[in-house]
Amino acid sequence: MGIQQCRSAKVQILEVPQLRVDPPSVTLFRGDSLLIRCLSQDTDRRFGTVGYSWTKNGALFQSDPNGELWEDLYPDGSILKVNNLQKSVVFTCIVSNSVAPVSRSVHVTVVEPGTVTLCPLSDDYGVSWPASASGPAVLADCPKRGTGLASRICEQRDFGRPEWLVPDFSDCVPEEVIEITNEFRGLTYGYQKTNGSNVLQSCLKFASTHGATFLPGEGGILLALLQEVSVFSYIEATGTRHEQEIASDIILRIVDVVMQNKASLNSQQQIKQLQDLVQAAALNHETTMAAPISSSSSAALGPVSGPGGKHAASTTATHQLNSFYLYTETVKGLPFNLQIYGDQLYSDQLYMEMDRSASLQDIVANGTVLVTVISYKNLTSFLPRFYFAKN
Repeated sequence: MGIQQCRSAKVQILEVPQLRVDPPSVTLFRGDSLLIRCLSQDTDRRFGTVGYSWTKNGALFQSDPNGELWEDLYPDGSILKVNNLQKSVVFTCIVSNSVAPVSRSVHVTVVEPGTVTLCPLSDDYGVSWPASASGPAVLADCPKRGTGLASRICEQRDFGRPEWLVPDFSDCVPEEVIEITNEFRGLTYGYQKTNGSNVLQSCLKFASTHGATFLPGEGGILLALLQEVSVFSYIEATGTRHEQEIASDIILRIVDVVMQNKASLNSQQQIKQLQDLVQAAALNHETTMAAPISSSSSAALGPVSGPGGKHAASTTATHQLNSFYLYTETVKGLPFNLQIYGDQLYSDQLYMEMDRSASLQDIVANGTVLVTVISYKNLTSFLPRFYFAKN
């Protein structure tokens, strides 16, 4: 009879401190005083104490009751009291534990009383924006469903007349998205609690639930998750052909939901991410097509005759969504032409010709060549507007 011995090991994961400062940024008049709170939340003291320090414009300074005085709070935190502010400054709170130091900065803008008009106190998008001078972006804590910092610029439009611009919530990550990201990272580390398809389904559920109420820039958070966390690349590398095609469809549906809210994207980088995702999904759809598209799974727009013996395409819309269409056609021979027009292309027209060449002829004869056209309905509505004035 054999003998088995078992021994268990307890693994505890140490994390860096979770730090927040209040206020994240502030505008004051010359001579005013300021109190900054630096708080480290959920700190486990079993693994060592937490140390606090402050810097002023990147340099350490002595605590002085007549100028800048800082003291630690119990159980975890520190406050900085600043008297008689004379000029703009950046104070940084640094928190250290046995894992790593973490820092957060507070930008303090000091203006002369009576010489500068401030953007007024404003409560928009669930955030209270303090009265601020034009200049660097004003930071504020994200609304309840997100973690991070929102930003907003007070811009000087005319002399003495500043205005608030639309806030930016692209750094406010909702708790649901954090959970989805953690699930996917666990999957890549070998913890089989989920799979790539379920991760995408969770993204689609979040988009469908919150898409209509996305805050400005918030839609880009989903795009970053799909692109930077490489959910799509993971499925492409590990999934079956059927799973890859389903992944393409889900990603296109997520992008469609994001594009239906014109406030969801607010930067050219986000627009580039959107186009990259659509192109990647379209390419993946092409590579998973084992045969020409059947009429049962697509909507034919009718054949186009080809003059001069050219092979004409019977244009097929493989994806008809609210914000864009995808058309895919098989190149059956050369020369080849493709024409799309009418309402299905949002009143635009497309005509493409592919002439015969030795290299192309060999590819068409020995493999499957597909042409995909992506037609967006309102992509330009997300791009910044430019105004020109002549003297």
